[in-house]
Amino acid sequence: MKNNRFFVYINWDGFSYYYYKLANSLSYSGTTYINKLLNEGILFTNAYTGIPSITYPMQSAIVSGAYSDVTNNVYKYFDRHLNKVILCRRLNKAQTIGEVLAGNDICFASIQQFALENRGAEYDDLRHLYIQPGGDYKNRFKWARQIFVNSGISGIEMDEQPKVLFIYMDDLDSIGHNKFYARGRIKRFTEKGRLKNIMGRLKQMDNELGKFVEFLKYIGIYDNTNILLTSDHGMVPFKGKSYVHRIIEILKNQGFHKIECLNIGETSSPDWEVIMISVNLQLQIYFRDQLGDEKMRSIKAMIEQDDIVEECLTKDELKKRGTAAFFADMLVSPIPPYHFSINKNRYWTLHANHDSLNSQAQHVFSLIKGPDFKKGVVYDKRVYNISFIPTLCTAMELPLPVQSNARIIYDIIV
Repeated sequence: MKNNRFFVYINWDGFSYYYYKLANSLSYSGTTYINKLLNEGILFTNAYTGIPSITYPMQSAIVSGAYSDVTNNVYKYFDRHLNKVILCRRLNKAQTIGEVLAGNDICFASIQQFALENRGAEYDDLRHLYIQPGGDYKNRFKWARQIFVNSGISGIEMDEQPKVLFIYMDDLDSIGHNKFYARGRIKRFTEKGRLKNIMGRLKQMDNELGKFVEFLKYIGIYDNTNILLTSDHGMVPFKGKSYVHRIIEILKNQGFHKIECLNIGETSSPDWEVIMISVNLQLQIYFRDQLGDEKMRSIKAMIEQDDIVEECLTKDELKKRGTAAFFADMLVSPIPPYHFSINKNRYWTLHANHDSLNSQAQHVFSLIKGPDFKKGVVYDKRVYNISFIPTLCTAMELPLPVQSNARIIYDIIV
């Protein structure tokens, strides 16, 4: 690692790019301190996450520089050998950036970035520390300041000032789901109201980010610090009845009869032909028999003709996006606010989730600022969030996570 360099990775769960655009529209007062960082760094206007765009698999992917074709975390899937739906939890078969840092004995701390818990960062390791303070963004920024100055005020005194800090905050995700009550915000019954809740919290988080930047300046390391702010996914609103029955009808017309919808832990019948799994929005489809390319194209075409379907991807198309081969034979994503939930027939009030191919879920906010990167750049080429950690490692002369297969964004490095 380069001498006198520091690195801060901040992940704001659920920070969709369209939130950033809305916050800086005429309707709201803007993200003042994010924009100040962007004046000194790089805004990625075309940054996307992976599939499925769900927290655990995507957080694991970012810290490993690879999607589920390497990590094997797809959130949940139908296991053909067990005939059962399996939950992946925090599975990650790839090396993490935390393990890279620990292996090179670089002092770092992870503040609730759970993808590094016991994956390089440990509760009782004062050189490679994991802490989980809970609370909201304010509490986690407070811990970040205390850990960075290594004051011991928090009751924890590391062996030395950490060179790298990971901070995870879930306010935008918690509020974005529009539950009855989350992070001090009550449920809203319109999309305008849901977005107002999010914009209010985003403004507060932006202000706290500004205080953190001033803190880095005060302790004299700001000019030597590379900062990455990105996200695992965005958020898509949905409401009303499930339309999974439409996909079932299409498949029946294609000659399938034994079609089963399963939840986590449930097993299929011995004579199943098609299995369907949903988190809330998109639908994972598994065929018992291997279908030829012509048959798959025919099914895909029929599904995409439905007026509530936005996109349907086959296994080959999913593979090109870095998705594990066992994830699904076909993935169907609806146009918002429709959904393919198999848990409820109808959602009577407005909800939101992120398992979707829609750009509101896939297109994420991302910025990089620091001495190893170009300044004042708007980067409009398509990038994926698994590229950021490997690119930072390259710029800072750190080894990459060993299984990383992401593209290095060389043209932003100075």
